[in-house]
Amino acid sequence: MSEAEPINFDSLWAKALKDLKMKTGIDRFVNCQSGDDSLFIVDGKMQRFKKIRAEDSKWGKLRNKYAKPSVDTIINFVGTTGDAASHTMPGGKAILVGFGVLLTSTKSVT
Repeated sequence: MSEAEPINFDSLWAKALKDLKMKTGIDRFVNCQSGDDSLFIVDGKMQRFKKIRAEDSKWGKLRNKYAKPSVDTIINFVGTTGDAASHTMPGGKAILVGFGVLLTSTKSVT
């Protein structure tokens, strides 16, 4: 029984970075010398993402003032007009119900 060859993490890392750049065009990790360097980059991205999603951010204000009320209004509209739509166009109720389900599922997404 022969011993397994040792894993060369440097070559695995280099291949992973090359694949990442080829598939996504992202080369931010090329100059990383360690896992800590990579985590530093990812942590920075996560902090910026959290800042964008904050309640007092432009997106947070837009989401709370316009997007959420609009979705709620559309969901209510879909619920009340579903039966009428079934009489005016074939499959109308199914389309509206499907749209309503899609919007309802987005309500729990932050």
